[in-house]
Amino acid sequence: MPKIAEALKMFNPELWGTLADRESFEPCGTSYGKFLWRYVSPVGDLTFDSGNCGAWVWFEKPGETPCPFIPMCGAYQRKAVAPAGGQPLST
Repeated sequence: MPKIAEALKMFNPELWGTLADRESFEPCGTSYGKFLWRYVSPVGDLTFDSGNCGAWVWFEKPGETPCPFIPMCGAYQRKAVAPAGGQPLST
């Protein structure tokens, strides 16, 4: 991902410089017909581990299939706060 970010910066440095350092809701994959998503900021070197997982709120529910990327995803280790301030169901 850092190479992609560097290419985008070279293509349009003025636009890249206007991006605010704040997290936005972004899809990061699909699994079993559902979107996986995370909150991520455009600042810094972006990698597969960047951001905070937002999809955990559905795939940790009883009976749901867990995300296949859990073992290798740093964003999952930094779960986003659940809606209404709920807590993770498991880790």
